[in-house]
Amino acid sequence: MPSCSNSSNLLGNVNISNISNQGARLIMQHPLTGFSGGAQAQISGPPRTGLLDDDGFTAGDVVRYDTLELLAGGASNPSYQKYVKAKANVAEHSEVIGVIESFSGGATGNEQVNIVLHGQIEYPSEKLANIPGTAIAGASGGDDIYFLSEVTAGVLQNLAPSTVGTIAKPVLQAAADGTYTGHVINYIGYQIGGSVNVHGANTDQSGTVQTLVDFADEGINLKYDSETSHWYPLNKRWWLPCSTSAPEYNRNLYNNVRVKTFNGGMYGMRELTAITTQPPTDTVGKVFRQLRPDGSTDSKWTVVAMDRANSTVTLQGLNPNPRTKEIIPIDPNKKLYLPNGTAYTIDTSTVKGPSLPERGTEVISFALPYDPSSTETTFTNILGEIQKYRTVKIMYTHPDEGTASASFAEHIVLDTVEVNKSLTVTSADGSTKTTDVAKVLSQFNSELDDYATTLGKSRIQPEVT
Repeated sequence: MPSCSNSSNLLGNVNISNISNQGARLIMQHPLTGFSGGAQAQISGPPRTGLLDDDGFTAGDVVRYDTLELLAGGASNPSYQKYVKAKANVAEHSEVIGVIESFSGGATGNEQVNIVLHGQIEYPSEKLANIPGTAIAGASGGDDIYFLSEVTAGVLQNLAPSTVGTIAKPVLQAAADGTYTGHVINYIGYQIGGSVNVHGANTDQSGTVQTLVDFADEGINLKYDSETSHWYPLNKRWWLPCSTSAPEYNRNLYNNVRVKTFNGGMYGMRELTAITTQPPTDTVGKVFRQLRPDGSTDSKWTVVAMDRANSTVTLQGLNPNPRTKEIIPIDPNKKLYLPNGTAYTIDTSTVKGPSLPERGTEVISFALPYDPSSTETTFTNILGEIQKYRTVKIMYTHPDEGTASASFAEHIVLDTVEVNKSLTVTSADGSTKTTDVAKVLSQFNSELDDYATTLGKSRIQPEVT
């Protein structure tokens, strides 16, 4: 698709070689040395289709020509003027030359990559990624069109990307014809949502589990965009926020999921708790207990963080009721006891911390189930070769606010913007964030007035009310 000055279309007379017409398709054969990292690959035996030993290119990868000479920060791009995997995350990465069909050549230095530029292809159908979700309007493809993935470079998937600013780039139409399994179509792509896109709410399917296959062996499971899609890979420990006070908070809260799906927090919960007397700094890692009237332990809570300025502690626990199986929260009317017997009273008289309610303690996050086991699945390609790929379970969780929202591309120019409640602004390095911009500007204006008065100066008043 046309995008910017580093479009691969500008160097067509440089990077396209040995074009030949083979029936109902146009293919090219290019030395492996022209692929990023391809010079280190070793091929032995007869010509074959499949994974190269070192560089990670496979039959079925969608490739583009890299014309970016310098990387961000000014470093030289090692892939400059070489073929790399295309990716639909931004326009300049979505340029497509064609799709790798096979590899040929024997001794090192003679390896060749066979790329279908247009027309019929023997595409390894087991590599097509079928992602869960609902197609956006105009990008369903009728169940036979496959789009360039915005998550994993080189991969084709059944649905177009849905994130605003990514690229819907149709590349392959599935159509069996003898040994051919599809047609490379390489249609022009378009940016999802243009400048602004409004997302509709999804049906709550919290707790639904799918299996994700890592065909490209690039750690797709850890790179999956969980905060946007709300699908979370379970091979990593996730703490989902239930309060804006949670360090994990990022636009979404998950109180309904915690209560309705996970029985209050059956895989672990964290509570921000205000106490009247701050414990010693070495209390982090120690365990508080709350007791029953007979002196036995009712619940246990590990201290995972302290905020001495606000006299709060973050307590983590997993305390199921033996009768109802529900998770026991902290009781604000009971004391907290350290192992040495020191008792601390929960402060219910004043509001502590950013959003702590007056009951003195608040659930701020809960844990999703965790599955660290490594599993594999096997597929057989068209040559009868068995190939193994890693898999991971992913789980859907529905946020409290639903998923109806308006999103903007990275750059948009507006004449007027009016925000009535909050506008979250984050610094470029991510270290500073504010949600009440009007209040910050008003305070800043008031402070400047004070400084001007102290210095005996006058200043032009901005329109801040």
